[in-house]
Formats: sequence, C-alpha cells, structure tokens
Amino acid sequence: MSNLSSHVRWLCLVASLARGAEPGTSITPWPKEPPPAPAPSAEVLALGERVYRGACVNCHGEKGDGLGQEGKLSAVPPTDFTTGEYHFRSTPAGTLPLDVDVFHSIRRGMKPDAGMPAYVFLTDREVWAVVAYVKRFSPRWEKEPPGKRLELSP
Repeated sequence: MSNLSSHVRWLCLVASLARGAEPGTSITPWPKEPPPAPAPSAEVLALGERVYRGACVNCHGEKGDGLGQEGKLSAVPPTDFTTGEYHFRSTPAGTLPLDVDVFHSIRRGMKPDAGMPAYVFLTDREVWAVVAYVKRFSPRWEKEPPGKRLELSP
C-alpha cells in the first residue's frame, strides 16, 4: 500500500511541476473556501470528464463505481459515486453532500494511507468541473437536493 501512496504522490508532484500556471486560473489554498462553482455547461462537463479520466479513473473506475485498477489496492475503498454516498460531508448521514464538500475532498485529499492525494495542482475550475462530472454517475443528484449543512456547537 505504501508503494501505491508514494507512487500517487510522486505523480502529483511531477504533474504539478510539469504544468505551467495558465493565465487567469486560480488555485484555492487550503483551508480557504473556494470561489463559486461555474454554471453547469457542456464545456464544464467536458473539462470534468477530461480531468476525471486523467486523475480519478484509475481508482474510481470508468463508471464511477470505485472499481478502478488502483482503487482495488487501496486500504480505504474509493468512493462509489453511483450510490451518491460520500465518505466526507457536512450534511446528515444518508443525504447528498454539498458541492463544496466534494470540492474539498478533491482539493484536500484523504490522509496519506487512504490512497487519495490532495489535488492541489488542479485549478479551482478543474476541481469544480470534476464535481459536476462525478454527480452524473448517480441519479440521486437529479431527484433530491443535498442535505443541509450540520452546524456544530462549540
């Protein structure tokens, strides 16, 4: 497992170094809130699909079912997007997450031994595009709204 994690981290480092910053792009530093999501469009979904195929498909699978080749080796199974159930969210159990929850999962990643790196080299627009794209895997997103954010008392 540690070989997979180090391999994924290495690929992310190489990709971030190889990619030049594009004019007009932004990357939200953690823990700040991201900018608003772009309006859904064919262009945004096409971008989301390209990024998903390049960065996500090996773990989450072609169908978003969590059955990608690398995901089968992960200590923590990748999210199965077809169910509409997400590991991390700010909404009650059993409800859909907020889009910003999915954004943060992609941007921040999971703890190192879980296998999912923080995709800090993607622009905010690319992360939002992936959020829009993965929502297409589950019909729940068309039938029900996300849950309401849980407020935690101090």
